[in-house]
Amino acid sequence: MKRLSAGRVALAGLAAAVVTSAAPGTWYAHGSYLIMYTTAVALGWWRLRTLRGRARSSFILIMIAETMWLVGDVLYDILESVSVYLCDPVWSGRFASTFS
Repeated sequence: MKRLSAGRVALAGLAAAVVTSAAPGTWYAHGSYLIMYTTAVALGWWRLRTLRGRARSSFILIMIAETMWLVGDVLYDILESVSVYLCDPVWSGRFASTFS
């Protein structure tokens, strides 16, 4: 399999950023972000196959963090689509406990 050049990956990211900044808050801007971020995470896991030793173990931790961020984004979108806003009660609870 031929490697993607860094320039092509950066160009795809720039295309997603243009869509997101041109129409923030729209479904296609968010979809563009999710597609690009999912692609970046998938490419990271794909790259992990070629690493060995310490570089591999460090990169595994980075990829786990990136994957958890993506899972959080997708979960938030799912909860938001069914009108469940978990961030408000959690934030309010922390705020209230700060001043108690």
